[in-house]
Amino acid sequence: MDWKKVYRIHRILLLGVTALVVLLFVVVGWADRVAYVDSDGILHSVSAEPLTGGGATTLEAGTYVVCSDITYTGTVTITGDVTLILSDGCTMTVDVPDGDGIKAFDSNWSSYNLTIYGQEKQSGMLCVKSPERGIWCGALVINGGVVSATTDEWQSIAATDSVVINCGEVMADNMGSKTSAIQGDKDVTINGGKVTAKSGGVGISTYEGNINLGYKEQDDFIAASSFLVYFGTVRIGQGMVFSDGNKTYTSDTESSTLSSLKHVTLTPVQNTVAMVFR
Repeated sequence: MDWKKVYRIHRILLLGVTALVVLLFVVVGWADRVAYVDSDGILHSVSAEPLTGGGATTLEAGTYVVCSDITYTGTVTITGDVTLILSDGCTMTVDVPDGDGIKAFDSNWSSYNLTIYGQEKQSGMLCVKSPERGIWCGALVINGGVVSATTDEWQSIAATDSVVINCGEVMADNMGSKTSAIQGDKDVTINGGKVTAKSGGVGISTYEGNINLGYKEQDDFIAASSFLVYFGTVRIGQGMVFSDGNKTYTSDTESSTLSSLKHVTLTPVQNTVAMVFR
């Protein structure tokens, strides 16, 4: 037997198997990578777990992607900091008959953070409908996509920390008369996007912090039933000018004046320079 030939054959086979394993590793390792756009419009990719819908479910800390139309008919409970990517053309619906829609608290009532991103076309959607709170978490950051939350009496969007909206479309509709459509225990900051906060009570409120109003694009807007702060101020970003179609408001406008606005839609005045709250 020609042992050298046998060795060469085995060596070729071993190299072939190794190459196949490496190829499979690369393919599997990248199969779940998902593109998203950050708040500055820069494209990134990250490994994410696809969501599939169903009844009540629990999401542990991690990054998840909505890559098809899915529905949850029970509360989505988050037990760690979660990043959610809304793929273009895909909708995640959370429609619950009782309780909260998305609740980022564990059994010890520790709160967790939720960050939402969209993709290039910003057409992915998160639609939450519940009789109690719609989205309830520690800190909430919305960096794109379309986020809609409709509730009966409790807050449509509520954070025990801060709410930051950098871009995208946000529609919070609270059909009750006692609570806010969007509420942050600390700051509520709108750096950009198309934001609607409708309520029979208060549109946007904060308990300990400030309500910061701003924009990035000329077609951004903030439509709110009202603004309410307990210990902070309502303010407009430096260098920005908003109009309600009648009057204009700037960073020099008193907080009391902005707090007195009711059922107003604020749009950027043309040719003003937008600056992001830091």
